Formats: sequence, C-alpha cells, structure tokens
Amino acid sequence: MRTLIFLIALCSYAFASDGWEKTDVHPVVPLTHPTIEQKLEQTDISDGYSFVIFGDQRAQADGSWQAMIGEIAELNKEADYLFVMDTGDINNQGRYSDQFHRLHEILAPLNDLPYLVGIGNHEISYNQHPVARENCARFLSYLDPSLSAEKLYYKKVIGDVRYLFLDGTDLVVGDNCELEYPDGPVAGSRAE
Repeated sequence: MRTLIFLIALCSYAFASDGWEKTDVHPVVPLTHPTIEQKLEQTDISDGYSFVIFGDQRAQADGSWQAMIGEIAELNKEADYLFVMDTGDINNQGRYSDQFHRLHEILAPLNDLPYLVGIGNHEISYNQHPVARENCARFLSYLDPSLSAEKLYYKKVIGDVRYLFLDGTDLVVGDNCELEYPDGPVAGSRAE
C-alpha cells in the first residue's frame, strides 16, 4: 500500500525582491504537463497513490520555490508521485503575462507530472484586471476543456476520490472587485 505524502510549503510575505516580472513581453502559453487522465491511463492506482500538495508560492520566485520544485523532482524518482497539487496563488499578479512564462521555467523539473491547481486570488489579480483571468485560463487550459476566464473551476476524479478545484475569489471580492466582502453571491454573478 502506498503512503499519502503531503509536502506543504509555507511562504514568506516579504516582497522586496520577489523575482516576479511585471511586463507583458511573452504571450501566455498553455502549460504542457500531462493531464491526470493521461497519467491514469498509464498507472495502476488500485493499491493507492501518492501525490504532493503545496500552495501560496507567489512570494517565492526568487529561488526558494525553484528549490522546492527541484526537491520534489528528486523525491519523485523514488516515490513515483501520481500528480502535484497547488492550492493557488501560483504567481504574484496574473495580469502580467511574463509571470506565467516564469511559471513554465519554475515547473519545468516536474514536466512529467500532472499539475493540478486551485485558482487563487493573486493569479487573477483579485478580479481587478480582466486580463488576469484570461491569462490564468489560457495557462491552465490543459486541465479541463471547459476552463475559461468566466469559469475557473473544475473537478477531477482520481480513483474513489473526487477533487473539486474552486475559484473562491468571486465570493470574496465579487466579479469585478466591486465588493469587499459580500454577504452572499450577487444575482447573475459568477459566484452565484
């Protein structure tokens, strides 16, 4: 029986030299990791599976996130993880396309593993800049064909477990960052 391994990385909130570019020189290119469906076609999970989970790495493009990804890649040689899961905040400000280009570089050592992501408020810039939602949807489009700037949530069924990846930003700030903390979904909004 395989053991479930969780690697949770905590991040610092210091942004003095966060390593994130704030330009749009590179177009957003979809991530090309294998999908979980492709990985499941090649893997017997009847005895269980291992995966790694981490999140909120947005403050760490200065080298520590890269070091963590490198360590996961090394551990994967022995552990044979089925996938990695990120709980969100994959960059600092998703309105800048170069931050997604940087993510390609950071995640390169894990190119052979599916990368499952729960959308965070930073990669969609708190809904303040619509282009951030478009950038995020394009970058993660390999995850689910229904992902779009208007629908940044999806589900994956892996064995007997159903994983729901939700974008909760709409519930907190509203569709266009018009509400600080709404009491509930506004009629006709994405959150509804």
